[in-house]
Amino acid sequence: MPTPFPKHSIFLGIIIGCFLFACGLKTTTESPSESRGWVSLAHDSDKNIKALAFLDEKRGWAAGAEGIMFATEDGGNAWVLRQTGTTETLFALALTAGGRLFAAGAAGTIQYSDDGGVTWIPVASGTDARLGGLAFPGNGLGVAVGVTGTILRSLDDGETWTAVVSGTSANLSAVAFPSPDTGYAVGDSGNILKTVDRGGTWTKQENPFFESLGWYAVHFTDGRHGYAAGQDSIVLKTTDGGIHWQALNKVPVQGILALHFHTAEEGWAAGDFGKICKTTDGGISWKIQPIVGRDTGNTIWAMFFHDDQLAWAAGEHGALLKTSDGGGR
Repeated sequence: MPTPFPKHSIFLGIIIGCFLFACGLKTTTESPSESRGWVSLAHDSDKNIKALAFLDEKRGWAAGAEGIMFATEDGGNAWVLRQTGTTETLFALALTAGGRLFAAGAAGTIQYSDDGGVTWIPVASGTDARLGGLAFPGNGLGVAVGVTGTILRSLDDGETWTAVVSGTSANLSAVAFPSPDTGYAVGDSGNILKTVDRGGTWTKQENPFFESLGWYAVHFTDGRHGYAAGQDSIVLKTTDGGIHWQALNKVPVQGILALHFHTAEEGWAAGDFGKICKTTDGGISWKIQPIVGRDTGNTIWAMFFHDDQLAWAAGEHGALLKTSDGGGR
């Protein structure tokens, strides 16, 4: 008759077995998307990606050099190449309230798609200037900004465009509208412009300490609280709708090309050398966030946030990143 195992040995064996099973289960089921931080996304191009837009947490687009565009239907896990019909670099993507997708870029390119980027229709812009910023704040209004002070306005959801006087010859890089009436455009030589009449007229905002710097990104959380960022690691903040601007503590990114604030306290800045930084105290301190997988080390040109947890970033040499936890730390 076999000698029975002591009861305590059987109990200990069950505990050890359960522990090993749990460890093995975690190892085999954990995916990169579950890791904390920003995760590199796979796709089939190394061309520079300059712009991002998402309709919801699943459907999105990335565009950039030589008119390249990718579309995703699953939040970025898989990307499909779309033919845009242009070889001009696309610098901006934006969606209208009705879901029409617009792209703008070099040589005055403006075009739109009504079927998720499968087919594209070019629109006459009336300019050959490079367009770098695009916004559709609602009520039929569309605004595009570009080099040499170019500002274009549409009052029919992008069907037709006309040039408006910007009051500057500086290159303009980005535009943001906290409401359909009020918007801001930023660019070189310290230019921060404001409109309160749906883009009809623009006035320069005062920021006398930073007249020589270029601003590449702008974002507003509401009508009074806004941010501009660009050269020399500087992020500016206004709490009175652009009447006054103050510099936040410097970000550990030399050139900031993408910017997003979810609240007055929580925000992200990204740019040179593939760095993405976050503040949770209104810009008093900034932390570099981790990137899981391929270390881009490449310039980040665009970010798009669905909420304070789910976001995407894109940049040089085909870099595409995603976070499901606000970037981790």
